[in-house]
Amino acid sequence: MRGITAMFGGDPVSGVHDLADFGLQVPTVALAIALGVVLSDTWRTRHGTSDG
Repeated sequence: MRGITAMFGGDPVSGVHDLADFGLQVPTVALAIALGVVLSDTWRTRHGTSDG
């Protein structure tokens, strides 16, 4: 939101910088969540625990 509002508000440099930061943070968080799911599933499989 900050990047878009900065661009429309007349500060395109700040807007592009904020959008670039957002574009880096979203895949980083997605990869961290996916890695956590994979590792926790592996841990549960090795230790014999299950959710059901």
